[in-house]
Amino acid sequence: MNSNNRTKWISLIAVVILLFLIPLFVKSPYWMLVLTLMWIHIIVAESFRYIVTTGEYSFAHVPLMGMGGYASALLAMKLGLSFWLALPLGVLIAALISIIIYYPCLRTTGTFFFFASFAFGEVMRLCWVRFRVPFGGVGGLRDIPRPDAINIPGLPTVEFTFLSHVPYYYLMLVFMLFSLLIMYLLERSRLGAIAAAVKESKVLASFVGIRVWWYEMVIFVIASAFAALGGSLYAHYTTLLVPIEFYWGLGIYVCIWAVVGGTGDFIGPIVGTVVFSLAREFLRPIPQLVPMVYGLILAATLAFLPEGLVSLPSKILPWIEKGLAKVKER
Repeated sequence: MNSNNRTKWISLIAVVILLFLIPLFVKSPYWMLVLTLMWIHIIVAESFRYIVTTGEYSFAHVPLMGMGGYASALLAMKLGLSFWLALPLGVLIAALISIIIYYPCLRTTGTFFFFASFAFGEVMRLCWVRFRVPFGGVGGLRDIPRPDAINIPGLPTVEFTFLSHVPYYYLMLVFMLFSLLIMYLLERSRLGAIAAAVKESKVLASFVGIRVWWYEMVIFVIASAFAALGGSLYAHYTTLLVPIEFYWGLGIYVCIWAVVGGTGDFIGPIVGTVVFSLAREFLRPIPQLVPMVYGLILAATLAFLPEGLVSLPSKILPWIEKGLAKVKER
């Protein structure tokens, strides 16, 4: 392992340790709520970027996040399933539904794909609004069960009370880190190389024997599963699901988080989500300025940092080095 890789791994471990130590220093329940929701949004934004690695932008991603939440919540509420069983089943259901959605969408590409995915996503969301049974209609679902105890054979029952924000913080943090690890490994695998080839040229990829439609479907289903995971975690954390929470506005925000952070780099959506989440909180006293600030950040990034905020250090470092060189010359 060279020095650069060693430095990266040490930095990564230090960041992870810091994240686990945050509850020892942040005592405000409100900021614990903000950070916990941020971890969920990072899962969704990173899984959205996983779709972008194929060159497509899906507007059905956030509705599929909501479907994961609805499926998990209904399984827990109507069938009395444990959270720990309802969550993976909800993710599986949303992944299967994503196949139904993307099967016709993948016959298109570019702008047509974007609007086709938007249409299917809106159909799904409007179904939640229209049908009070089982989705609760406009009012949504309330009193969604929280995570319960786990019975491990041969071990004492582990109680997950989740009566404060701290246990939820750690639960979402662990799921976020696990999700990021899996998506990172997938991107470094053969599937990631195929996605890069498809993004470069679908025609050329098909010519060399890659089954473009099949691999795109696999990637989209995996990304949808992670979005559904975020939706399920959100549902059991807030204990409330309302259709308006998954409207097209959130889809735009997820796209902005990923694009401004940088879709060309794995940590791009993480940076974008953190920056915009904190900006929204600091601007909460003047909420009317939030869209304007978002727009300015997006426009400035596209104009001066087309590779995203992750490219900012590489842009600034040469200026700093030149400045230091001039100081030394004097």
